[in-house]
Amino acid sequence: MMPDAAPAIEADRLYSLNYRPQELALHGENVRFHLRCAVVYDDPAEITVTHFRLAVLEISADLPADPDLGRAAGPLLLLKIGWEIVVTTPSPQRVGTVPEAPGEAERLLNAMADTVNDLARRAGLDAPLGPEVVTQLLTSYRLEGVGG
Repeated sequence: MMPDAAPAIEADRLYSLNYRPQELALHGENVRFHLRCAVVYDDPAEITVTHFRLAVLEISADLPADPDLGRAAGPLLLLKIGWEIVVTTPSPQRVGTVPEAPGEAERLLNAMADTVNDLARRAGLDAPLGPEVVTQLLTSYRLEGVGG
């Protein structure tokens, strides 16, 4: 692909959501974030102008055992949200080889945060994914090179 032919964001959409807003509010100080991104395709030899990626953000907390609740010690998944993005290229490219579109990571994380925060507010809770959390996730993404 030519350097000036950057991929363009065509669309994005919620892919999946599993959310425990009350538990996230309760355990919010002791959570771990796990962000991963991957290209999505069926045939690795496919050449196309339309490319798909999926970002998944998980938030979990390690909880102690609670015999009264019948819960063993271990992680509790508080949030798992997947967001798909569709990018297009000016000319056909092999799937899995297209670089990130300008603003792609920001758009994915902001869309996930907006959705989660809206649902938290509807439940009468504070928004858990504020701008500082999104910035921290973006920084980690850039430094650690999340991919797949």
